[in-house]
Amino acid sequence: MTFHKQIYGNHIVSIAGTVSIEPSVYATKLDEYSDTVSYVGEADEGSADGDNAWRIKKLDSASELVITWAEGTSDFDKQWTERYNYDYS
Repeated sequence: MTFHKQIYGNHIVSIAGTVSIEPSVYATKLDEYSDTVSYVGEADEGSADGDNAWRIKKLDSASELVITWAEGTSDFDKQWTERYNYDYS
């Protein structure tokens, strides 16, 4: 599967042509880690990368698009700088 991302400002509009994410009120970060894995972080505007203020999801398209959350939750209690160290489910 090929990842296609459309980004307008800080907002991801579509991923892989099938997942639609509406513009949000959050600051958004995108890390295209590899050809098949990306991380998306959202937090309140003004949050530092090291603040426990982020929710982070991992997008994996190695076989089909799989979206998982850092530590299994969408809570805003993660650090963007630690995104590689969380367990995702």
